[in-house]
Amino acid sequence: RLSNVLKRFARRHPDVALTLRTATSAEVSDLIRRGEATIGLRYDRDRSRDLDCEVLFAEPLGVVCAPDHPLAGRRVGKLADLRDERWIAFPEVPGRREITASHVFALFLTHGLGEVAWTPVDSLTAQKRLVEAGLGIALLSQSNAAEELGSSRIATIRVGDLAASHEVVAVTRHGGFLSAASRRLLDILRADFTKARGTNASRRNGVRRA
Repeated sequence: RLSNVLKRFARRHPDVALTLRTATSAEVSDLIRRGEATIGLRYDRDRSRDLDCEVLFAEPLGVVCAPDHPLAGRRVGKLADLRDERWIAFPEVPGRREITASHVFALFLTHGLGEVAWTPVDSLTAQKRLVEAGLGIALLSQSNAAEELGSSRIATIRVGDLAASHEVVAVTRHGGFLSAASRRLLDILRADFTKARGTNASRRNGVRRA
């Protein structure tokens, strides 16, 4: 999705030099705060007063597993059916807003379940490689798992009572200057993510748009 936004912006503004950096959510906030980036995209709001945050989209989360997992491509009725699995997640680190082990634990507690076995892995790429190898299952966003799902290196487990998501947020410096090009990029991001929000809502309601 982001690549489409960037392509569209580059076509409309060929004279603007646009650079892209990847970072964790906490690092994105720091880059904006230091003025090293103008617009950031991160998960969940940063409550710092020196930043402005705008929620663009609530991205669905799903359970992924190895292609040869007994439940690969299948549906289970309840999250409780996965309580005996080993989960792979980010360790809890102050300021990190990625999907940490505490996020997974909170889901199980919400469903009246106890703690689960888990392996802390501080790298998204490493998490996906461990899932591929059958060493655990993970809770990932659609965008983070898209490449591996598309190449069938990992598979999904649909969970009947799981409705988990996390917010994708645009971050800018509070009171900071935004050029006309920066404001245009924000407008394109808003329009694109608003469209995605409407499409996902239609799918959840059983409506498909031609």
